[in-house]
Amino acid sequence: MGEENGLRAEMNAGTDYSDFSWRPIPWFQSCAAGSTTCFGCHIKTHDDSIPKSQQFIVMTPSGVQKERVVDEDMYVLSTNGSVLFEPLAKSWPHKPPRCFVLEGMLYTKKMDTKYKLIPEISVTEKDKNWTAKVIVSEKTSARTSQNGSIRYQNLILMDPQKNKIQATLFDNHITAFEDLLLLSKTYLISNATIKLTKPEYVASVGPIHWVITGKTRVIEIQEDNNALLSSTYNFTPFDKLKEYMDVNADISIIGVAIDIKPKRLIKVRSGECVYISQHLSKKPIVIAKHLKVSSFHGLSLSTKGNSSFFIDAPFTQVTELKSWVDENIENLNQLIVEKSYFIASPAKVPIPNDKMITYIKNISGLHHMQTYFWVKAKANLQRQEQAYWYMSCSNCNKLSGADVNEVFECVFCKCKQAYGAPRARATIQLQDATSSLLATVIGPPAETFFKCSAYDLMKGTTKNENSDIVETMRTSIEEDVLFYVKAVPKDKQEGYKYDVIFIINPSEIPGKNSLY
Repeated sequence: MGEENGLRAEMNAGTDYSDFSWRPIPWFQSCAAGSTTCFGCHIKTHDDSIPKSQQFIVMTPSGVQKERVVDEDMYVLSTNGSVLFEPLAKSWPHKPPRCFVLEGMLYTKKMDTKYKLIPEISVTEKDKNWTAKVIVSEKTSARTSQNGSIRYQNLILMDPQKNKIQATLFDNHITAFEDLLLLSKTYLISNATIKLTKPEYVASVGPIHWVITGKTRVIEIQEDNNALLSSTYNFTPFDKLKEYMDVNADISIIGVAIDIKPKRLIKVRSGECVYISQHLSKKPIVIAKHLKVSSFHGLSLSTKGNSSFFIDAPFTQVTELKSWVDENIENLNQLIVEKSYFIASPAKVPIPNDKMITYIKNISGLHHMQTYFWVKAKANLQRQEQAYWYMSCSNCNKLSGADVNEVFECVFCKCKQAYGAPRARATIQLQDATSSLLATVIGPPAETFFKCSAYDLMKGTTKNENSDIVETMRTSIEEDVLFYVKAVPKDKQEGYKYDVIFIINPSEIPGKNSLY
């Protein structure tokens, strides 16, 4: 032990020490003279004539002055990491000997070889030293509680048998584990706090959940479980989204991001929007879980509180989609130039069956259960003196003071290339055999109700222009037509107001859906 030259190597947890590359260094080069450090100094006698399997690894204890250690203070290991000798404890005031690097190595080896599946860990677990091997399957954005006093972040963890459990981080622990608990990575986790789930959340969370705190041990292990993780996904094709419109359903999608709307139209989520906007030129592949499909602006996807995103994940599905992007890059670039996807278009929804239709008299009693209703009714224009159009922003449809086709920067969506566009609107009365209700119809559905475009309405109802349009536009629908209606709570008074989202008249196109 007193030789001037030795060999040093860093001891990483789980490493096969027989493959170490050793290099000669002076013994005291690894520590400052007279200092106390938490780092250990690891040496081995350099003799090529001795097979590596028969050589020893010598490690100094942690937290001591390395220049004062003697032979009996050292840890001796075999090349496979087994401890052959450890120093004996000295009398007070000396502290018991410790080697942090060695402890971490042995702890990891212990965790890696013995762990429990998620269902084997219960809230009544008496043994607090349990360990689970899990993959981070989902990770939501950090959120604030309704009273604003607590920040929290939920994760879904999955074990090798595809069992899942929700884990939660609170307040400063969100930042502490930000760079450790990463999506698709595999970890050994022990001693998380196990809690019973409140009855109202059992259906979505499960009977128990974990809380990860500073006492929880989390160690990343280098395992590729991407195939296992991606096998749990069930992606919904875009042409099937209409089947989940405005219902309480979670869907998952995979797609290529080619453009992004102005930031004022985006709800910020943990940097995903920023990352996508910064990498649009590379056409990132986005996997999104727990989305909802709504009829807003035709048909759109929205996030929920438990939504999570993978961007360019190392999955087979992502690789396949990237290949498709490479093959169709010219078409995608042309689509980006035209930006036709920013123009809201009606969704091709199927005709509802009779069980999906609600009588108008029953709607008021269903507000606590649903927001959208199919109504089969006739329609009449209310208040003939009302304005049949308004000038809007071409990008967000909000009210604008611009002239038609005038380019301007919208104060609402911040789009700098917006232009003034007339948008049709009207208040109509829907009447079925049971009752009636007033509803607002805006945009394409309004144009179909009138049977003329918003531009025609603008010209025909402006002074000094041809006003024949007022006489020829349709003001009523005398046959029963299907209206898709949204109930919206009134702002400053009790009750609801109603917006018409779609109008379907199957009789106008034989054998096909006619959707407005």
